Amino acid sequence: MDNTHDARIIDVWTRARNAVGRIRGPQYTGTGIRVGTKYILTAYHVAKDITKENIGDTEDWSKLGSKHVWIEFHFPKTNGEQFHFKPERPVYDEKLDFAILELDSGESEIPQPIRKFGKPDYKQVFALLGHPTKPNSEIMQFDSNIELFDLDADKNSNRRGYMIANDEVKPGYEGIWDKGKVLFDCWVQHAASGSPGIVMGNNDEEPICTLMLARGFPVQAFSEGVNTQHEEMIEQGVTMEEIANKINSLGNSAKRLKIDIFGENFP
Repeated sequence: MDNTHDARIIDVWTRARNAVGRIRGPQYTGTGIRVGTKYILTAYHVAKDITKENIGDTEDWSKLGSKHVWIEFHFPKTNGEQFHFKPERPVYDEKLDFAILELDSGESEIPQPIRKFGKPDYKQVFALLGHPTKPNSEIMQFDSNIELFDLDADKNSNRRGYMIANDEVKPGYEGIWDKGKVLFDCWVQHAASGSPGIVMGNNDEEPICTLMLARGFPVQAFSEGVNTQHEEMIEQGVTMEEIANKINSLGNSAKRLKIDIFGENFP
């Protein structure tokens, strides 16, 4: 298998990795993406969970400003500078599973954001950069050459049978057909929610982000002690285009946020 890449992609990955950080709360961790002038894009469930001081608590957005909640951009260092959030309710959508957290303006200089975004393409491969809890949440993981999974394709009929039967979604796969979401196989899982999908093989000088890892299926596969075969598992991401469109629909102030983050992408 030809696994070579244009060496220019090394610079692209350097820019991409510098914009990806590990989010930490008292009980939960996740991954976040630097976007816009002062924002972090992550999964809604990550944003919600990091506000919980105890497992089982309900979300408390004021806890976003806690000293026990932060994001750090430390790759390849073992430890990095901690950046904190404003203790305010973020712009989010629970169904699409994304949240925009605002960084505290009093912090020191923050890493540069990802500025270019695009639409997912089934002909493209992409890579995920994130901080899953396994094998080591302290170290960023790079999962490359990922392909989008077409649930309706004939070649995927056998795997589709694990998820769908008689046009009905099987238990544990609820939401697998959600609008604005795409499916794919990847290695990174627990705590990698919020990882960006970066197009591989582009000749641009900037990384191009097309999606964000949101969750995995089936639900029961992520419980301790449950052994689920790989062919029964699938990961789901939310597209950048759908996030941009949703933000744009939330009113004038949100439209300004959309322009701040996505610029001329997705007009």
